Amino acid sequence: MLKNMQSLFWNLAFKFSVLIVVAAFSKIFIVSFFRIPSNSMQPTLFVGDYIVVAKFIYGARLFNVFLTLKGQKTEIYRPLGFRDIRKNDVVVFNAPYFITKNKLEMNISKYYVKRCIGVPGDSVSLFFNNIESKVYIPHKGDSVLINNDNYMYYYKLIAWEQDDIAKVTCKDSLILLDNSKLSGYRFKQNYYYVIGDNYINSEDSRNWGLLPEDYIVGKACFIWKSIDVNTGKYRFNRFFKMIE
Repeated sequence: MLKNMQSLFWNLAFKFSVLIVVAAFSKIFIVSFFRIPSNSMQPTLFVGDYIVVAKFIYGARLFNVFLTLKGQKTEIYRPLGFRDIRKNDVVVFNAPYFITKNKLEMNISKYYVKRCIGVPGDSVSLFFNNIESKVYIPHKGDSVLINNDNYMYYYKLIAWEQDDIAKVTCKDSLILLDNSKLSGYRFKQNYYYVIGDNYINSEDSRNWGLLPEDYIVGKACFIWKSIDVNTGKYRFNRFFKMIE
């Protein structure tokens, strides 16, 4: 009898352990689930929508979560996915500012969902001090000329890539790297331009600039359930609706 009980216990323990490993593997490498808290993506997504985000499409991110929680920059590795991020993809990503908007850093506890409308190699309109400029979106390995017209759009990106913000300063419309004038820079990362579908009420690339690929969690694929936050009732017509 005791042997049978022990055998049953270890059998259940093994199955439970397998379930935990499978669930952890799935969360890290395959999919994550998010609830939409704002109307910045209406009419595509509504407050109370619960969405499935596929990590495997772009390749899941692997990094030291504990260092990131401390506000430190850490290396992020992304195994090969099925395809690159494309225009019109709805993507979920970590907020690009944690403590101050003067320094680009990944906020691991805050997520945004927006539509990608600019990919590496495109040029988009960005505003700085109410002045509009056409800005090139860097591709990893691209060498970009730095001048008086574009330095303010690349400054924080370069500081982030250099790891030590003290190495990069901005003075008299110039970017200085180790106190030397920077007239050009070869970027180490792909960047994207993202905007909310409800562009009147959305904090996005128009506010804080280009988004590093490292910050992107995955592609928003479909709504698995939806609850009206005002009535508490299920919106069954939105269940399993594809996100386009």
